[in-house]
Amino acid sequence: MDLKRTIIYIDGFNLYHRSLKNTPYKWVDYKALFSKILPKDCEITAIKYFTANVSGLGDISRPQRQATYIRALKAHISEISIYYGKFLSHPATMPLANRNYPKRETDIYYRDGEGGLIFKRVVKVEEKGSDVNLSVHILNDAWLDKYDSAVLVSNDSDIAGALSLIKDHHPTKKRCWIIPFDAEPLRARLERRGVNKERGLRPSQELRKKADHIWKIREGSLANSQLPDIILGSNISKPVSWNGGLIPKYLFEMKNLDSGAIFPVLVERGYVSEDLKVNKDFSGIDKDFKDRFPTYTKGQFDEIQSILYKTIM
Repeated sequence: MDLKRTIIYIDGFNLYHRSLKNTPYKWVDYKALFSKILPKDCEITAIKYFTANVSGLGDISRPQRQATYIRALKAHISEISIYYGKFLSHPATMPLANRNYPKRETDIYYRDGEGGLIFKRVVKVEEKGSDVNLSVHILNDAWLDKYDSAVLVSNDSDIAGALSLIKDHHPTKKRCWIIPFDAEPLRARLERRGVNKERGLRPSQELRKKADHIWKIREGSLANSQLPDIILGSNISKPVSWNGGLIPKYLFEMKNLDSGAIFPVLVERGYVSEDLKVNKDFSGIDKDFKDRFPTYTKGQFDEIQSILYKTIM
């Protein structure tokens, strides 16, 4: 394979919802990840990450976590650049979906006793711009001869048209596709919604037809391609709640707290398990714990308690 100059185009939300949501892999290092997946003759000259600023509706800390992650990417990966779309929300009246769809023997909609559709008023939230931005960049970079290989990371078939144009006008350039990993939490969400998992997780057939080379993200590659807990030369650290319920040792160290002394007491008091996962029933550190550390201030105890609360997923 002669892939040489390679630009990677990441559909951030498509990748997040398929591979990262509700997993311990959200602090992913994209350069490390794709260096593991792509052939050795790929020289990654740029990584373009397409996303949108998330809303704090339902979780006021979500925008802060996203901002922290993007700062970490920019500080750690010199080749990366970020491009923003936006979220649009508006009220809409829509027919109520049958949770058993798309099983063949069921209708797509719920119906009343007379066979009429049942409608509900909802707030429709849509992420706009990322697929268009990505398509424009992948085409423009081809015209500007910025790559020998374009690597798309998405399962959005809307981008297939851009790959067709590259083939028509730049036939020597390779169109590569990396299929996002279908994480178990995604499978569970589909099952709860009654969606046929095989259909819901099927890789885009349109993208498959357009790609010259295809690879897939594997869970092991994600697990082994995480950013440092603390980004070197910065004060940027992994969000506490992204630790999969494990105690974030690095935060104790950042606060000058002796994790080696503290962790055994946390286990003894039942705040965390032997494998250092925070007990979901944790309700605050008690006097006995505080008595073990007579030199610690109220502020330090508040820091310990805050870290434990934030770690519970």
